[in-house]
Amino acid sequence: MAAPHYTPSGAPIQGADGTSKDLRDEFALIEAGIEVLNRYALNAYFADLNTAQSLFVPVPFSCQIVLCTGAIHDANGTTDTIVTFEIGGVLVVMDSNGEMTFTSTAGAGSVAGATPASNNQVTVGTPIEVITDGGGSTTMKAHIQMVLRRV
Repeated sequence: MAAPHYTPSGAPIQGADGTSKDLRDEFALIEAGIEVLNRYALNAYFADLNTAQSLFVPVPFSCQIVLCTGAIHDANGTTDTIVTFEIGGVLVVMDSNGEMTFTSTAGAGSVAGATPASNNQVTVGTPIEVITDGGGSTTMKAHIQMVLRRV
């Protein structure tokens, strides 16, 4: 059975002399596969993302947040809904304006995401705070997911 996170390149062939470059390339493929296995997802559920509030999500190990994404179950309305993340009261800086945004025209099933750029280190026992500004006007259920890389 082939490994789902690593596909051997076939070089060097068993029993043959391989070049140093071939071996380095193969080890790079293995390392990339291991990196995928080192990721975990934590989820937060909001009964109404359009009510200003915070959810605290416990983290069972020290890690880095590498991706934040979310999906809404209902259409948004009136204004954008902004979701931010904090660790120990410090804002996680995202590469997309520091926030994840569901636009005012987002329909049910819409997905938003943001990639942390800094302040994304979590120590065991420190929860991640997921904060919504309550911008939209409708009741909007949502699932928010944080992808973590164990350190």
